[in-house]
Amino acid sequence: MGNRLEGKVAIVTGGTRGIGKGIATAFVAEGAKVIFTGRDLTAGAALEEELGKNARFMPVNVANEIEVAKMVKATTDYFGGLNCLVSNAGGGLSAGAVTDMNTDKFWENFHVHVGGVVYGMKHAATEMAKRGGGSIINISSIAASRVEFGNFAYCGAKAAVSQLSKFAAMNLAPHDIRVNVISPGPVVTAIFGRSSVGAEAAENRMENIATVFKDLTPLHMAGRPDDIAHAAVYLAGDDSKYVTGQELLIDGGITNSRPAEEVAAMWGRIAHAAASPVSPSKPD
Repeated sequence: MGNRLEGKVAIVTGGTRGIGKGIATAFVAEGAKVIFTGRDLTAGAALEEELGKNARFMPVNVANEIEVAKMVKATTDYFGGLNCLVSNAGGGLSAGAVTDMNTDKFWENFHVHVGGVVYGMKHAATEMAKRGGGSIINISSIAASRVEFGNFAYCGAKAAVSQLSKFAAMNLAPHDIRVNVISPGPVVTAIFGRSSVGAEAAENRMENIATVFKDLTPLHMAGRPDDIAHAAVYLAGDDSKYVTGQELLIDGGITNSRPAEEVAAMWGRIAHAAASPVSPSKPD
């Protein structure tokens, strides 16, 4: 690729697979030094070896503020600074509907999706302010504004991420710290099948899921982690130095086009695709 992030140091949470892996890979390809985090030690070690000397894996639970603070300090100690934080860690945790909600799972959603973002902004911004500024990119979701795209707790958590990020952008602007949000739509990752068939099997069924997504989007394309990673590279680099407090929806146009009942039916099709036998790969 190029050198749009040459000389920059970044953290990518939830970076061992899916969107986070795509962002970490793109950042290294563009010249950045990257600490990426996750909970899967095997996947983390494999990606660290793949990306080479400019990437290091660190196991971190983003719902724990102490671990997040240690993550920021380890990054500055190892690579000598911090220019960008991408808070991506999360998952499709379900707490049930309103009347049968599992309260513990509801708050687990918020601890991971909101707490992880807030702790990341707090500690990364403190470090960036000492060093002349930086870029914070929080990964939200189109579920922040369209309830059909997530469960009760997930939609609420992602809405909080989007709004808190905009507030932080104004609060941190005097320190030359930019805060922006990327809200992906349907992106082909194993998260959609992991709960039903397991992580390894879900990886092998992503093309089945891609077929569902292509049928739903006006562009007739399935979103890929690279589509999110390209936007993250832009927001991390100097080309976006005049951009802050913005939310970028990357969704193939689906939020503008599909009625609620059609989106609701999508989840049944995704579950079927995740459980179906693997079909031969076909180009988009």
